[in-house]
Amino acid sequence: KQQIKEAVEAMFDVTVLRVNVINRPAKVARSLRNRRRQVRRGAYKKAIVTLKPGDNIDVFEGVL
Repeated sequence: KQQIKEAVEAMFDVTVLRVNVINRPAKVARSLRNRRRQVRRGAYKKAIVTLKPGDNIDVFEGVL
């Protein structure tokens, strides 16, 4: 979490208040074309970063 906080602050010049990390496990799903075939979807991590009020990241301007 500390590395994510430092990276976001350095890249976007904002103040990070909090970082939450979500670990999503891998899943086995059926293929749409062939129902018997199984496809493995990889695990991934998500980071939710809370910024100081008034700070924003210009990349996401107009998304919400």
